[in-house]
Amino acid sequence: MAKKSTKIFILDTNVILHDSSCILQFKENDIIIPLTVIEELDHFTLRGEVSVRLNAREFAKDT
Repeated sequence: MAKKSTKIFILDTNVILHDSSCILQFKENDIIIPLTVIEELDHFTLRGEVSVRLNAREFAKDT
């Protein structure tokens, strides 16, 4: 039986701002969220258009 290999995905700020639930899509794989992305998301919770602010806040709340 073949062994499943996991993949590593590095999430970008744009991916998270587009879909705040994207982290749930990588089920059996590993994800990395760089500190820079976390800092940028923090800034977007206060600035930008409404949908961008909402996605930044949702992601921060869910993780």
